Amino acid sequence: MYKIDHISMDADVECPVCGEKLGNFETKNGPGARVTLDFREVDNFYSRCTKCNSIIEFSLKNPVEADDRKKLTVDSYQKKSVIY
Repeated sequence: MYKIDHISMDADVECPVCGEKLGNFETKNGPGARVTLDFREVDNFYSRCTKCNSIIEFSLKNPVEADDRKKLTVDSYQKKSVIY
């Protein structure tokens, strides 16, 4: 069973489906200790839009060396929406 870690963001991110501001980012790619991680620490994370219920998945577009992670922005991640 996976435990979910929370993700902190330093920028506003909009849902690509409806434009609503996203919040409550989570990941299953962290240590699974229910800690809060900076988004730059993981390759994948997601959020559910409270307006349209889409799940927005963020995946790192290109591999990054550990020393370069601090330079990542939200635009370094590909957004994929899954509508339920």
